[in-house]
Order: sequence, then structure tokens, then C-alpha cells
Amino acid sequence: MISIFFLCLLSLNGKVTSQVLTASLPSYAPVSVECPANQQLLRLAGNPAGRNQTLSQAEANFLRGRRSVTATLWREFFTDGPGKATGYQHTSLLARNQQNWPILGITHSGGGLRASLYASGVFQALSRYSPVRGVYPLATYVTGLSGGSWLVASLAENNYPTTSEMVSGWQLENDLVLPGGLNPLRNAQFLDALSDTVKLKQKAGYNVSLTDQWGRALGYHFLPGTNSES
Repeated sequence: MISIFFLCLLSLNGKVTSQVLTASLPSYAPVSVECPANQQLLRLAGNPAGRNQTLSQAEANFLRGRRSVTATLWREFFTDGPGKATGYQHTSLLARNQQNWPILGITHSGGGLRASLYASGVFQALSRYSPVRGVYPLATYVTGLSGGSWLVASLAENNYPTTSEMVSGWQLENDLVLPGGLNPLRNAQFLDALSDTVKLKQKAGYNVSLTDQWGRALGYHFLPGTNSES
């Protein structure tokens, strides 16, 4: 609660500046680009009643490409992995010409930092490095809510490392918003950095809110490229 209180003060304080930190940070301001002339923003996807719903071409291409990867993994899971105990080896599921493999989606629930840590344990348990190996690599979609999404973002940005490699970079010993602990100078520097980067977005003409500071703070903890000193 103390961390959120300081973030609220920061979002209301328009005079906090740190020229040194600002100069060393990449711009947080959005960049406007022209929309492709030959790409429609909306498309007719059919309707459930007519049973004629279709995926976009880009999504269909993704599924095709992902299926080419998971097909072998599904077969290995049921023949040499934990799925062998299910007894599907002599069923149509594992027929030689089987192409219609399941589309697996995994989602991680929310709950702040506790959810992130729990989700990282789930990831480790279902990864290829555990006794229940190979479940996570079978997934076509992975998503998360709140703290669960922090894990998903960290996984993607770190190129799906082992849990120990990823969590060791999470700066768990530091508070999300007041990483200096009882060191007020270090906390002030961190809050200044948050304020300065968000101001770049505001100066570009975009509305900013507490969510901007909160998102930046999470990024310093869960995304690669930072350490306890930065």
C-alpha cells in the first residue's frame, strides 16, 4: 500500500525532474506511423449462427506454423513422455497420418507478485526440464491476468529460459516501487526515472495516468536488461 501511495503522489507531481536520468533513458513516447494502405482494420469474420466464422489470414498462418512444431511434440509426449501412461499409443490419436492435434492454451491467473511466483512454479513443473516434462511446449497460446501476465511478459522477453534463469533477474529482493528500501535517495532516483520517462509521453501529446508509472516500475523488475543498480 505504501508503494501505491508513492505512485499516486508521483502521478500528481508534475515538477519532479531528473535531467541526468532522462538523458540516459530511451524515449517512452509513442511514435506515429502511417497505416498500411492495403490493410483493413476490420474484416467480416462470419457469425456463429451461420457456422461460417473464419480466422484472419495472419492467425491461420500462425496456427499452421505452430502446428508444424507441436505435431512432433504431441507424438513424443504420448509415446515417450508422461502421456505414455494414458494408453493412447494404439488409438486413432496416434495414427501415422494424424494431423489434427489439439490446440492447447495455458493461462495464468492474477494476484500480483504472489501470482507471478506461483505461475513461475507452474511453468517449471510443466516445462521440458521437469518429471512432468513437455506440457508447456505443447501450448499454442499462453496468456495471463495481472500477476500472471507479468510472468508471460517476462517469459517472452527472456526468450523462454529456465525458471531459475528468469526469476534470478526479477529483483525479488527489491520493492516494486521503492527498491531502495530505507534508502530515501535511491527511492527518489527511481521515482524520478519513472516520472521522467512518462513525461516524454505526455510531452508528445498523449494522456498519461498512474498506469504508466506502474507499468514502467514492473518493467524494471520483470523485463531483461536491468539489475539492482538500474
